Amino acid sequence: MLFYLNINRYIGLRLAYVLSLIIGFLIGSIPSAYIIVKRELKIDITAVGSGNVGARNAYDISGSKKIGLVVLFLDLFKGILATFCGAYLIDNQFMSAVIAGIGSVLGHNYSPWLKFKGGRGLATAAGVMLLLCWYFVLTWLIIYFVLNSFLKNIHVSTVIATVLCFMLLFVIPDFILTSIIFPTIIRSEILFLGAIITILIISKHIVPLKEYFSKESNN
Repeated sequence: MLFYLNINRYIGLRLAYVLSLIIGFLIGSIPSAYIIVKRELKIDITAVGSGNVGARNAYDISGSKKIGLVVLFLDLFKGILATFCGAYLIDNQFMSAVIAGIGSVLGHNYSPWLKFKGGRGLATAAGVMLLLCWYFVLTWLIIYFVLNSFLKNIHVSTVIATVLCFMLLFVIPDFILTSIIFPTIIRSEILFLGAIITILIISKHIVPLKEYFSKESNN
């Protein structure tokens, strides 16, 4: 690619990884839901509904599928863009793409522009995984919709689906473990990515999970 830069030749691999993380974080930190809802409804999304800065809350408080889908696409694109930058601007290394992807989810979940409030990371993480391990996204969607069909709780279904998909990364055959932008996947590095993303997603579901189980215990 014409814009490909072998940056670590000049600054060293560790600094290239740091740069990947920073680039990913800055891209991920753009609060898509906040900007769209503020522009369209003149409402601070962090102060209404669940307070979550993501597509679901944007849809819930607006009642508009268009707004929800626009936010979903933008959050997904943040993960794709960050991972793409990590892959091709930072020496075409799988690990630099992984780190940029992690940075994007971290930035989305804890945006410095919103006093470190943010979303729950699902759409942005999906964008990362679409490029690096599309199997994870496909499997997650199947498990999630099956679980939610009888659990009827998006938070519980989300956490279980995410944990199960991460566990499956240990055992699935290599020929299934494929990337859209890399010819091969390094399992240890995709496991690292899966572990960090799982932790980031769970960290943003602790409060709704506590509320769910508290209601269940009182029934």
